[in-house]
Amino acid sequence: MSTISYEQGPSEDRAEHAIPLVAAADDLLLDDEKEPQFTLDEQELRSYLARLLGWDQVRAVENAARALELSLKKRTQLVLTGQGDLVPVAYALHRRIVGQTAPFIVCDRRRRDTRASVRSPANLRSGRQAFLAANGGTVCVLRHRLPHDFAELVANLRASDSVRYVCVGSHLPGLKLQPDPWLVSPPPIEIPLLCRRAAEIPQVVIEYMHDATRELRVPGFELDDNDLEWLIAHETKTVAACEKATLRIVAMRVSSGHKQASDRLGMASVSLQRWIARHKPPTHRHERNQRWFMVGRAKPEKATPEEPQPPGEGPDGWREVWGK
Repeated sequence: MSTISYEQGPSEDRAEHAIPLVAAADDLLLDDEKEPQFTLDEQELRSYLARLLGWDQVRAVENAARALELSLKKRTQLVLTGQGDLVPVAYALHRRIVGQTAPFIVCDRRRRDTRASVRSPANLRSGRQAFLAANGGTVCVLRHRLPHDFAELVANLRASDSVRYVCVGSHLPGLKLQPDPWLVSPPPIEIPLLCRRAAEIPQVVIEYMHDATRELRVPGFELDDNDLEWLIAHETKTVAACEKATLRIVAMRVSSGHKQASDRLGMASVSLQRWIARHKPPTHRHERNQRWFMVGRAKPEKATPEEPQPPGEGPDGWREVWGK
């Protein structure tokens, strides 16, 4: 059986773990069946799973890789468990493994029907409508918020090979779930809280920073120590929160103003300003006169002779040299 290795992570004595590739699922394929492919190669996939689960969780990474491969080939459902909102994690896995263009539809009966946005996937309360909209992609249901027509959704999923199925189940802190007799192998993917992996948090933040620079097409850019320390201290309870905050901070630092940053992120400018007001990311030395923008209320201070206002800087934007 072939193996690959990936780097363990942030520990000083980084070790390499050999992980066997999944081959059992190939035996289930029919002779003439076209096999779907991951958008990531094997090493990238396992590296990303290690970021989600922990670089020392070798068996958990292997089980997750097997579950994803079987799910991609529509041989089983994908199940995610853990604390907090796991829909962003399922959505991130979908984008990295199935692709950016394939539909991802959440079926949550307690949310209103909404279209997809840069901040969240589309939601449809009806299982039938979610199934139709997810053709060629993935439908995601919440274990504690199943649609009222869930039985019809199950029948449609069993009769079709065009839609993948993901179920996410959150549980309360300290609650130990009993193993489900219907979910033995492959087991559910348990997503741990990032805040419980203190030694690995800096490496997780750096990897999400690199992801953000690729997505925003600013190769080589790196956040300074103040930004990294703020992310580590305030935005690392979950991997989903860390990913979102890191992307937004990178967009802010490489943009000349809030309008350009929001355009890079594909979100409304007012939404970005509200996020900044709530989370209060660090302000650089040259941005003290723009602090009014960060909170959205006070007016900008006038430049003083001791600290003149840089040329070309207006009250509606940040400096063009942010992040440099």
